[in-house]
Amino acid sequence: MASDDPALVPEDLSRPVQFTDVRDLAGAVVAGELPPVLDAAGPMMSFEQFLHAAAQVAVFDGVLRPASDRCLLEHGVTYWSGERSLPLWLPEVDQNMLNRAGKLFTTTLHSMDQTLSAVLEDERLHSLRRKRRAGLSHEFERSLIEQLGHK
Repeated sequence: MASDDPALVPEDLSRPVQFTDVRDLAGAVVAGELPPVLDAAGPMMSFEQFLHAAAQVAVFDGVLRPASDRCLLEHGVTYWSGERSLPLWLPEVDQNMLNRAGKLFTTTLHSMDQTLSAVLEDERLHSLRRKRRAGLSHEFERSLIEQLGHK
């Protein structure tokens, strides 16, 4: 993706998202610092805050193209993870997935910028346009943006 390509995003960017740097989680596992059962959940923030941070790290100056939950689902976009997914997006109907009653792993040794920079470096190393098992392919995202009337 070029830094000025449009990016498909969910319409409601006020919804919360969470992410965990796998390096932090793996370090705690190796050190034996975790209880037998827990949820790995990073700090809560809005999707908009996350996208803003990601855009800064990636030097993204393109336009965000919003789509409603219904529209994304009707066009075959899945949520959270997997093929044709929009990572970190949860439709409103599934927002309860973020409610957790168990113990949380929230240790963050790496800042969000460090995590995003490491992810971007890895993406570039393996090619931004490679075939993926998760996320939206460049071609599918462009096609969907055009179908939704965004040029």
